[in-house]
Amino acid sequence: MNIKKRVIQVDPDPLAPYAISPGWQVGDLLFLSGQAAIDEQGQIVGAGDFDAQLAQLFDNIDRVLAA
Repeated sequence: MNIKKRVIQVDPDPLAPYAISPGWQVGDLLFLSGQAAIDEQGQIVGAGDFDAQLAQLFDNIDRVLAA
């Protein structure tokens, strides 16, 4: 069985300096990793503010899913 896999890329990629991919697609599955409250410029969002960090996290997930 030959299962296709690909690295998910986002642009700009705030995690590029850490060489971490935001996600992998393997067959019909999508694996997300390294999600954090980091904006597109690589800055931490909402230090000490759980709701702001959670909102940024979901924005980041949306970007990965769109890619």
